[in-house]
Order: sequence, then C-alpha cells, then structure tokens
Amino acid sequence: MVMLLIGWLQIRTPGGDPPRGPPAAIWMRALVLGQGVGMLAFGVGLFVLPDAVAPSWPWTLTTLTARAIGAWLIGIGVAALHANRENDVSRIRPLAGGYTAFALLELVAIARFSGNVNWSAPAAWVYLAFLLSVLPVGLLTLFQPRWVEKR
Repeated sequence: MVMLLIGWLQIRTPGGDPPRGPPAAIWMRALVLGQGVGMLAFGVGLFVLPDAVAPSWPWTLTTLTARAIGAWLIGIGVAALHANRENDVSRIRPLAGGYTAFALLELVAIARFSGNVNWSAPAAWVYLAFLLSVLPVGLLTLFQPRWVEKR
C-alpha cells in the first residue's frame, strides 16, 4: 500500500527528467548487454524449468532454490538491460551499487562455501568468470573515472 502511495505521489510531482549525463563506454555497454541477456536467459530457465536447468549450476540446487535464484537473475538481468538501454552513467549509478554488491556477495558466498561448489565442472569456472566481469563494471560505473565516459 505504501509503495502505491509513493508511486502516486511521484507521478503527481511536477517537473521533468534531469539532463542526460555522459554515456557509458561502448565496451562497457557491450559487456553489460551480454551479462543482462545471460542473466535473463538463465534466470528464466531456472525459474520455469528448474529441474532441467539446475544441474548446470555450479552447486546442487533444490527446485525451490533454483526458482529463487532464477527470480533474482531475472530481476538483475532486466535491470542490466535497462541500464544498457538508458546509456547514461549518472542515471545508472544506483544500479552500479547493486551490481557491485551482487558480485561481492556472490564471491564471498563462493569462498565461504567453496566445498559445495563442483570445481571440476566448467559451470563453476564460467560462473566465477561471470562474477569477475560484473564486479569491475559495477565499481567503474559507481566511481565513474573519466575514461569510462569516453566513447
């Protein structure tokens, strides 16, 4: 109910969008596009067909946890695709914080529970590489050095 009230108040607030800020670098947009598509596709697979897709995850998942992870991946994937479409470093900075937190927390979880990860399967290394590609994108967007803004 509170969210509906907040949304209603925001819609009624006069004013327009702030001016556009600097665009993201082309390499970053391409990387985020790939990450977003991958998260969205894998998330939908885990959510809709958990028993078929979960065996390709780096550790054992129950049907419920596969769907929960799938839902998270769908949400983060949609946000990544939206950020890619927005193409404005200043407007996507809140996403960068979430992107950074996602990568850091997943890396901490993998380190903490590394015994549960099937390191002999390629999926574990692909997932680790994926997280290591998400982390710098989040950090670079969050702290916005000048060279990231250049096309």
